[in-house]
Amino acid sequence: TAEWLLEQDQMNDFALIAGDTSLNIPITGINIMDNPEAFPWLTKGAFILSTGYFYTDSQIADSIVKTLVDKGSSGLGIKMNRFIKELPASMIEQADKYHFPIFSIPFTCSMDQISNLVYHKMYEDEMSAIYNSSVLYHDIAECVLHTAKLSKILSLISSTTNANAFFTDSMFEILEYKLLPDFQYSYPFPFSTGETTLFSDSIIKKIQF
Repeated sequence: TAEWLLEQDQMNDFALIAGDTSLNIPITGINIMDNPEAFPWLTKGAFILSTGYFYTDSQIADSIVKTLVDKGSSGLGIKMNRFIKELPASMIEQADKYHFPIFSIPFTCSMDQISNLVYHKMYEDEMSAIYNSSVLYHDIAECVLHTAKLSKILSLISSTTNANAFFTDSMFEILEYKLLPDFQYSYPFPFSTGETTLFSDSIIKKIQF
């Protein structure tokens, strides 16, 4: 998120100059953009880096923040003191209004440095997720080979995924289940019509193969 980026040691001179980081929109990528015609291709979560070249155009400056907010952008970083020395008042006003973070990128800071920092973090998170999945798969396989107890397998899955887990037959009758400790409903659930069926008869008819 933009808040995470602001906290990194490598970004000591990376300062918030408008808006705030309260929205905490996850950064899904970095887009180095100095052409307003690229707006239609922006994706949700993109963090925008710019030299500030086209913010000297008052018409663009008046609408840029609202456009980025509508696109779901996670923030905007501008290399100050190159083409602009201070942020236009209209951009500051809109950034504060929409809680949209705008950062000042030091003139000496490379945009590659920011991009590499973000993508390295995204890579670490992805590898962590893959590793956790591999561990879960291995643990389930070991459990099946050595115990073959559904209750233990479902407990393992439930605790790892932090979700309720069910094992049913083809009619969705529950053979075994594991509920989270803090789950607010008792079994059977409010949407069950019987004591051993996960779904109502009408739903089962719709989802049967």
